[in-house]
Amino acid sequence: MRLISITPNFEESMQIDEETIEWEECFNITAEPEGDETLTYFDVLTWVPTWRPGSPHPRFITARVSGVEVDRVDDADLWEAVVRYRIGGSVEEDDPTLEPAEIEWTTNEIMMPILRDQEGRPLLNTAGDILEYYEPVSYWVLSVKKKVAAVPRWVRDYDNAINDGAITIDGQRFGKHELQLKKLKIGGYQESSTGVLYREMSFELHQNPNTWITQIWNRGLFELVRTRVPATSVGLENPVPDAPVPTVEVIKRVRIVDDEGNPITTPTFLDRNGQRPRIYEERDGQQIEVGVKTELDPTDFVSLEFETKKVRPFNRLPLT
Repeated sequence: MRLISITPNFEESMQIDEETIEWEECFNITAEPEGDETLTYFDVLTWVPTWRPGSPHPRFITARVSGVEVDRVDDADLWEAVVRYRIGGSVEEDDPTLEPAEIEWTTNEIMMPILRDQEGRPLLNTAGDILEYYEPVSYWVLSVKKKVAAVPRWVRDYDNAINDGAITIDGQRFGKHELQLKKLKIGGYQESSTGVLYREMSFELHQNPNTWITQIWNRGLFELVRTRVPATSVGLENPVPDAPVPTVEVIKRVRIVDDEGNPITTPTFLDRNGQRPRIYEERDGQQIEVGVKTELDPTDFVSLEFETKKVRPFNRLPLT
């Protein structure tokens, strides 16, 4: 992650009680990620060490940092950092929300669907039908506990969500779409020995060693076929009256038939263009279609990915 710029956005002040004042200062951060990398709390503190909890404000030395939140903005390279400051009280010693998160690692097993064999081919029975095969796969579960001042703004939008980019937790890197948040819980208010109110948040991050994105084989009873038809048949006018009508290329959704011309009843594999995989030969420097493949290579089997779960930035989670 490469920092490009940090610019102030707005400042909001709020009186907490007669002896304590808290306010937030917002900053826009522009950074250049590498691949699917996402900005983390650790990146921000590396660039701006004075935002560490307990650090003094650059202008008001009696104010101390009480917390930092980093949220992604719509722009892929733009983030928003909210730095909270407090005047009064003892930020470093008395605020339980500044205590580090407790992260416990355990392993679990889940029955995972297996789509391909070691060569990348789908699992088929002797008649060519897709087999639904599951096998136990070991995966990590990270149980997180963190004391928070209040219910976070993001809480209702994250249950069962998966991570939108790579993230490092406890020094271990997890790839995009590899973690899912589960069992989110926030307890009632408690009071520390110094009278500070807080709530305890807990949740689990379940790892899928492959991906939490839903994958389904690209199969169907229809295929997309490119063909040329008279321009007038698709609502276009003949540009030259009394001349032969030009043709245009269209894509039609056509029912697939067997060798006897009967519509197939079992879905067949399609390529990324929505067609049965074709055989091509090079003639005069051009690839000419000569038929439909009957024996498919591993690369001919295409699986489609669907985002059936919410995808959210996990750098918002209290993991430090």
